[in-house]
Amino acid sequence: FAQRGNWFVAPSIEYRALNLPLVAVGVTVAQYRLTTYGGAFKIGRDIGDRLQLSASLVRSRARADLKVGLPEFAELDSEDVGGVEAGILWDSLDNVRFPRHGMRTEIAYTTFDTSLGSDQDGDLLRVSFDKAYSFGRNTVMLGGRASMSTDETGALQTLATLGGLTFLSGLSERELIGTQMLFFRGIY
Repeated sequence: FAQRGNWFVAPSIEYRALNLPLVAVGVTVAQYRLTTYGGAFKIGRDIGDRLQLSASLVRSRARADLKVGLPEFAELDSEDVGGVEAGILWDSLDNVRFPRHGMRTEIAYTTFDTSLGSDQDGDLLRVSFDKAYSFGRNTVMLGGRASMSTDETGALQTLATLGGLTFLSGLSERELIGTQMLFFRGIY
């Protein structure tokens, strides 16, 4: 909206259900079914055709149910998160699937607050980047991901995962789970 159409509003609702393995010494000892539902109300502005700034009000609830494993691996209670998120996105990649030139960088900072429905207060910073370089018929893409929490938010929705195609391909999908994550990759 606005005279030039460079402002936007993006309300969203989300439902996700995925399996999370609990791995110890390379062996899956349990598996949880993580169910998340929630929504966000985002307002933002496109600056040119490559830069986007946004602010969001976010709210979600998650529950992890034990699907495979011994009863000692207890069910996890539902967790609520609610907060405000600020984001910046720069995207100059020439192709979404197989870029040959350009860069995509996204930074999102979220602060969770009990007054907005969160079970705990906390902060979360997520950063991702990908840069494509081409020489002749060859292309290399360098990238990285980081997820950092300044305190013990510990909510299931704020956990970072690694494993699966292009995110440590030798591991099963989402095999590594944690509150802090730093990951670099190179793709040829």
